[in-house]
Amino acid sequence: MSKTQKSFSLAELVVVLSIIILLVLVSIPNIVKYYKKYKFNDYAFQIEASLNWAKLKAIELSNNILICVQGNSLIIKNVGLERTRNCNQGIEISRITIDENWISLDQTTNPLLWDARGISVFSGHICITDGENYYIMYYQTNRSLIRTEGGVGTCP
Repeated sequence: MSKTQKSFSLAELVVVLSIIILLVLVSIPNIVKYYKKYKFNDYAFQIEASLNWAKLKAIELSNNILICVQGNSLIIKNVGLERTRNCNQGIEISRITIDENWISLDQTTNPLLWDARGISVFSGHICITDGENYYIMYYQTNRSLIRTEGGVGTCP
């Protein structure tokens, strides 16, 4: 009674490993591209959600809430009853810091200030870009909404 052993030859093993390595090498650039797009969209969503949260916080506290961009950070401050553009005033209540060096955050000279009614005191915009795409949030004086748009390229 003889038993036969079944196994793979060295050539078969090398072919299968070569195919696996080739598939991994082809998919790595797509994975990196997908990751960058995911992180960009995640930060854009966080910033938009924070702007809306700050508006609700202004109404809840019956205070003015100031939103400033400093470097790659979005800083939300309670400035009480002050109608100020000075980002050094107030008590910080929230912060979003973008850790990726390929994503940048930009703001016009006017920071966003929500008053106690949830209405913007100044006009301007906050824009986030990864160099290939942008997402911009506009705010207007005496309006309670934020208009958003996205596109290809850098911040306009």
